[in-house]
Amino acid sequence: MKNSKVSLFKDYKTKLPSDIISLYDWVTTETFKDRVEHIRSISDKKQQRELKAQLPCITPSGIFSYCKDNNLDLHSGFICVDIDGGESNPQITDFEALKLSLAKLPFIAYCGLSVSGNGVFCLIPIKYPEKHIEHFYAIEEMFQKIGINIDTSCKNVSRLRGASYDCNPIINLNAKPFAKIIQRSVKPQRFTFDKKGSHVFVDGEFHSVPYYMALMIKTVDDNKIDITGDRRQWFAIGCSIASEYGENGRYVFHEFSKHYKNSRYHYTKEETDDMYSNCLRCFNRYNYSIATFFYFCKENGVV
Repeated sequence: MKNSKVSLFKDYKTKLPSDIISLYDWVTTETFKDRVEHIRSISDKKQQRELKAQLPCITPSGIFSYCKDNNLDLHSGFICVDIDGGESNPQITDFEALKLSLAKLPFIAYCGLSVSGNGVFCLIPIKYPEKHIEHFYAIEEMFQKIGINIDTSCKNVSRLRGASYDCNPIINLNAKPFAKIIQRSVKPQRFTFDKKGSHVFVDGEFHSVPYYMALMIKTVDDNKIDITGDRRQWFAIGCSIASEYGENGRYVFHEFSKHYKNSRYHYTKEETDDMYSNCLRCFNRYNYSIATFFYFCKENGVV
């Protein structure tokens, strides 16, 4: 881990790296201690997310010319996995005990608290860096067998890891490289574009949307990004889409709504249809334009 280099980014929204740094130095630094402890002291989840998004971050799996999977220049030899509490793992409430338990696994090189303090992240050396995703599937299966769900988005080689701090991390510089791999058939692409780039086919169904919108929908789909916020924000987004696209925007509204989920509510086609129909009826009473939609996209890292 001390010899592994990774790309540093200004924050979660910045796609161009600012430097190349040591992976070991990043996870052991106390530079961000005060900022992280401040974030952990905040009970408002929205404010927590906003502050977290402003933290510097790295691509723990390697050096990138741009923060995108196909822009990997050199793999670090590590996969970083997230283990969250809450809905993902309701049985986990003591993360210090979890760290001690994970320390028994021979391939855990590092395990420390996440920014919120309600989860941990682990660095795992892999034997075949060129088989990153195959190793991830095997790691995911291994954790499932011991009753732990890991964040599936960690399979992306360009997955970002924000700054954090742990006064008592688990560090094993002699961790054994994880050797198991699982081959899985690649799912067909959900999105294909016509030659003019003005239409998109999703799961074989044709939709007429601008090319830039199709790319944004793909970004939201690939990264499971939720831009909807609370109900008022969701309504504002619907009105802004309705003001620009009318009925043709219904598909767009669904695509940007479908990753909404909390402990009480989650996306349903019926409720989303009802909301968009309401937006179509009354968007002209409000001062919303497509700029409102792009504002929330930018706030959530879609553009």
